[in-house]
Amino acid sequence: IGFTMTKVNGTEAYAANAALAFDGTVFTGDLMWYADAYSVADVYAYYPYSAEGVPATYAAVLDQTAGIGQADFMAASKKGVLPTPNAITMVFKHLMTKIVVNIDNLSGAFVDNVTIAGSAASASLDIENQTVTAASETASIKACETSAGKVWKAIIVPGTAKLELVVSLSNGKKITQPLAEMTLKSGGQ
Repeated sequence: IGFTMTKVNGTEAYAANAALAFDGTVFTGDLMWYADAYSVADVYAYYPYSAEGVPATYAAVLDQTAGIGQADFMAASKKGVLPTPNAITMVFKHLMTKIVVNIDNLSGAFVDNVTIAGSAASASLDIENQTVTAASETASIKACETSAGKVWKAIIVPGTAKLELVVSLSNGKKITQPLAEMTLKSGGQ
């Protein structure tokens, strides 16, 4: 994860995009607590880590056929933290939306792939406040098959969208299903 800790009554950053790794129990890294035991700080974290810095934007992963984990983005924040020898508990929230497509295939052909069109291609991120603002440009995202011939999943940018499902069959036909405009929420399914 990327971890940032900023002193509340100033702009001094005790940690800026520090890389921390999870060992199955706690996050660890080279980060040390700051010396002033009475200074309150705000802490923010995100996943997956980016060595280039705290991401300000998110680009949709267009081909998720290998899995949705590569498209996920999570963040956590905690305000008013005092130094302590104990671990800080932070709840990570999924900032994107998971789409689950259940298909009852009566076509006689196999479903080759499912594409979700009309989703935002990118978004602005505010890690501190855990918000996402979708861009106006749209994209088509190939979903991941998670139950043979029945269930496909994809991670898309939340916001108001008019999605369209495109199911490609083994006989070369495509079935298109436009959906009514909807509001997709961060962390929703």
